[in-house]
Amino acid sequence: MGIRTFFDRLFGRTKDLADGRSPAAGRANGNGHGTQMACVDCKRTFLFEEGEQKFFKMRGLTPPKRCPGCRMKRKHRR
Repeated sequence: MGIRTFFDRLFGRTKDLADGRSPAAGRANGNGHGTQMACVDCKRTFLFEEGEQKFFKMRGLTPPKRCPGCRMKRKHRR
């Protein structure tokens, strides 16, 4: 996933995240690079891709604990 896709997911520009499903569910990842992580909310695994890792590191952020769907749900509850 590239930076563009990351921001689209973050700001809710994809329809797949409306119901909490990851857009990558059911298909192979784009570049095959990344880290499988477990979401603390739904316990599903998600791919923390290389582009996201670079972005988080560049901004000094810690890696996400939640999958993109749970991050979106949590953001909308605030």
